[in-house]
Amino acid sequence: MFISKLPLTLFLASAIAGPLTVYAQDVTAQGRDHDQPYSVASLNGEFALVGTYTGGSQAARQLGVVHFEDGNVTGFLRVNVQGSTPKQRVVVYISFTGTTTIAEDGTGVGTLTVTYPDGSLHPATLDVLITKAHESRGMKIATEVASMQRETPALSPGSLIVNTLTRRPE
Repeated sequence: MFISKLPLTLFLASAIAGPLTVYAQDVTAQGRDHDQPYSVASLNGEFALVGTYTGGSQAARQLGVVHFEDGNVTGFLRVNVQGSTPKQRVVVYISFTGTTTIAEDGTGVGTLTVTYPDGSLHPATLDVLITKAHESRGMKIATEVASMQRETPALSPGSLIVNTLTRRPE
């Protein structure tokens, strides 16, 4: 009787152990992904940018698109600033190019050259922090980034610019 039940017992044990082995291997792989450092490749792709100028003499809002590729960054913004009177608002289009660095902990710095509508060029340095990410194929992929600009903007002197960048679908 014991011998006749042995094949069924082995079958059931292997049926249960097989998926558990695959699950254990998957959890181990996920654990390795989680331990991966951030890099400039974590940013590769396109992000929507929503920013705010706070403080200073004027309030402003900016919306734009940012492209990252292996440490290079390009993009544009539409900035809503105060016009010549306190009741007037003007939308200004600016573009930028530059580079970015990312440390293993997800912090970094963007160094940009911003082009204003009159063609003038202005430097901008942004401190960045990857605030949300997921792991894929052994690397961390940023899905949300926060930034703040070190310099006061020419469009709104005395203001601090803060931004949130959200990865757009590919």
